[in-house]
Amino acid sequence: MKNAFPMLHYIDLSSNAFTGQLPSEHFRTWKAMMKEEGDKYGPHYLGVKLDGYCEFRSSMDVKMKGDFQLARILDIFISINLSNNNFEGKIPDSIGEFKSLHVLDLSSNNLDGRIPSSMENLQQLESLALSNKLSGEIPVGLASLTFISF
Repeated sequence: MKNAFPMLHYIDLSSNAFTGQLPSEHFRTWKAMMKEEGDKYGPHYLGVKLDGYCEFRSSMDVKMKGDFQLARILDIFISINLSNNNFEGKIPDSIGEFKSLHVLDLSSNNLDGRIPSSMENLQQLESLALSNKLSGEIPVGLASLTFISF
């Protein structure tokens, strides 16, 4: 999948029975998650204007420190939730390329190894859940993430 989902802003595949490695080759195609925030016109709500008269607005349920619903979604809200599956192996270094990522939940899988130091690039990150079989030290750069709450 050379250019699969380049405009993807939100993916929630939690609580399925997915197995195997995290799909790092797909991560590289999710270009919207890699962009630095800062549209010169400011953030916009996701949706489509139809014939200039009415507007379709997106809403969704979000799992981030509990469940809640976003009735209107800003186009700068970027989230990956792959929790409660059976993914195994390492967290790919490419995860650090998602500079616009606000929520990352990889918890309750069978991931092992270290937390990639590239995650210090996730400067917009607000919520991080990694409870797995990880080992090693927490990268020092994660402490510099100013938006994250523990």
